[in-house]
Amino acid sequence: MMKSKPLEASQLVRGRGRPPKDPTKGMRRNCTFRLPEDTRDKLLLAAVASNRTLSEEIEWRVEQWVALQEREAALKEREAALQEHEAELRAREELRHVFETAATFSQALDLLETVELARPVLFTLVGCESDEIAVIERRERDATVYLGAGSVANDWRESQIGWEARPCALEDRRLDSVTRRATIEQAVSSSLAPFSWVVPPVRNWNTRVAVEMNAGEGWIRALGLEPYNDVDAAPATLPFDAHQSLRRMVG
Repeated sequence: MMKSKPLEASQLVRGRGRPPKDPTKGMRRNCTFRLPEDTRDKLLLAAVASNRTLSEEIEWRVEQWVALQEREAALKEREAALQEHEAELRAREELRHVFETAATFSQALDLLETVELARPVLFTLVGCESDEIAVIERRERDATVYLGAGSVANDWRESQIGWEARPCALEDRRLDSVTRRATIEQAVSSSLAPFSWVVPPVRNWNTRVAVEMNAGEGWIRALGLEPYNDVDAAPATLPFDAHQSLRRMVG
């Protein structure tokens, strides 16, 4: 029976020449840079302690730094998303507070106009009387109010420095909201048919529900939609009229 001999110390020493590259790590490119003498000495000591060459030690530390930067960027992105979500929740809480406490249109308008918010919001407020209509363009600590018949999309009526609107239907951000507001106002003034205003570019690939309501008369109706191509949507449900449905249930 043959026994294997233990390796001698000389056999454990790395042989001459560059060791074979790991094919799973891809191509390496040379980078030449200068270091202060004391920094190089510290890297040499760290390389010996880690059983790496000086080049391997530098490469490992750069990779760790890049990974750290990526993790920090991901954390910042997550924090920004959480802050945006919290701001949306605060805006919803403000709406709920108005619904539960404001007894009149003027009280609701005052609250939506003055209470501090965490982010800009576009509010539409409609009361029970025909002249109780307001579009409230809220910033964190101030507001612009437009009283009377009007419309709102995804942008301020007057352009704001540093603000970039989110387009839904048109590629040109400057025209998207303006065109959709004009379409709504023209459709409503020319026809009283239900959902006559739900036409392109108001209706687009991102449209999921259209709602019409009248606080003075106490009715609400809704229409569900879903996208059928890259630019437009189509009705996915029959129009639902809550007032008529309730009357049928009662009758």
